[in-house]
Amino acid sequence: MLFSLLQQVPYFTPDDIAAFLQLWQKRVQLNRHDFLIRQGQVEQGLYFVISGVTFRCRMKRSV
Repeated sequence: MLFSLLQQVPYFTPDDIAAFLQLWQKRVQLNRHDFLIRQGQVEQGLYFVISGVTFRCRMKRSV
């Protein structure tokens, strides 16, 4: 999945993609109500979601 995405980036060569994918090894599995980072922490990683994401957004309506 990540390989397919990187192939669409016009300036990535096949060698660039191979080097990037060698570094991209860590898999993170989270359960419901788990978070990648703690409140106030600055994230320094980039994550791709393989499956299982549902977003619920509650918007306040102005009257």
